[in-house]
Amino acid sequence: MSEHDRSALTQRLSKALLSAGAILPAGLALNYLLHLVLARALSVADFGLFAYVQSVAAILALLAALGFSTSLMRFVAAYRINGQLALLRGVIVSSARAVGLATFVLVALLLIAALQFPGQRTALLWAAALVVPLTVDVWRESCMRGLQRTAAAILPRQVLMPALCVLIVVLCGVSQASTAMAVVVVSLVVLEWGALVQLRKALGFLGDTSPVHQTRAWLASSLPMGGTALATLGITRWDLVAVGVWAGVEAAGPYAAASKTALLASLAARVVNLVVGPFLAELYHAGELRRFRRLIVLASAGTGLAGAPVVVLVLWRPEWVLGVFGDGYLGAAVLLQVLVCGQFVNLLTGPAGLALAMSRYERLNLMLTLAASLLSLVGLAVLLPIYGVLGAALATSLALIALNLTQFFVSVFVIR
Repeated sequence: MSEHDRSALTQRLSKALLSAGAILPAGLALNYLLHLVLARALSVADFGLFAYVQSVAAILALLAALGFSTSLMRFVAAYRINGQLALLRGVIVSSARAVGLATFVLVALLLIAALQFPGQRTALLWAAALVVPLTVDVWRESCMRGLQRTAAAILPRQVLMPALCVLIVVLCGVSQASTAMAVVVVSLVVLEWGALVQLRKALGFLGDTSPVHQTRAWLASSLPMGGTALATLGITRWDLVAVGVWAGVEAAGPYAAASKTALLASLAARVVNLVVGPFLAELYHAGELRRFRRLIVLASAGTGLAGAPVVVLVLWRPEWVLGVFGDGYLGAAVLLQVLVCGQFVNLLTGPAGLALAMSRYERLNLMLTLAASLLSLVGLAVLLPIYGVLGAALATSLALIALNLTQFFVSVFVIR
């Protein structure tokens, strides 16, 4: 890579970081505001049901994406840089077909499960409705990130959707979980339609290029990435699902407030991860391993410093933070402190997991993530019956800490 190319890469990285740094915090603030508004508008049980459905749908949407939620970012970036337009069109077409089929199968299974389990029927039906637009968004966002259009990638679901939902909930006086979920589903469908039109325009440079398909090869790389992404999301999502099943949706409400608040501490890491993926891919495939590792270390140091004030505030006065949800959520203060410790380690290790996916170490990353997710599941099975919801928080944080530390070690010292 020439000095000119290196300078251009640095400029593009800085521009992308500034863009994501402006947009993602606004999106997270709006998502947090949406949960605050709903926590106050709904009963604790209804808010727990809302959060429970969102967690189930998010896990299933990532499963339906078949790993293209991560791999498309790498494939699109690599094919675009190398001028392999036929393969670029092919991976987009093939991934869209595969993800569409997987989504159809999952929705069918959810509908069958809703018939078989009447007690979970409401949650399963809403999860089935939500999983379709969520899966579309996961696939589309990965495409746009591969094209290095970060702002366009994250705006629809992470910014516009919560803003629109807050407006509707406040103006219409929404007070039931089913109505709130209907607002989310309809808003997301409308916004994704417009976002897909925007993606089509962004791919206009492909012209009439005939697609070349390497579906088996793409799936061979994507599925391990999908397993990794699913296990990673599961570590921070299926604790809420487990709490909802074991202790009921009323217990899930305060736990969801603590979990959502703890995620705010990882804002800096989410901003950096949203941007650096394609740049890590470029550096690795250009043989710039020294700059590749340097980017990982610098990003980790930056995210740790940026997130430290939030972590200190949450550990010092968790009741202040949770008090905005209402008095019914103050009992989750200890849960918030435990969960934020795991997120702080996530900050300190930066984009380590993403670096493994961008450097053809996706299978090793899958093994590390599966081991951490197994630790999480075993922890939930053992600690939840003994310590209740506190046990779920402990299991989640321990698994997250173990995963991030091992990913950082491998990404900095093992990758060749």
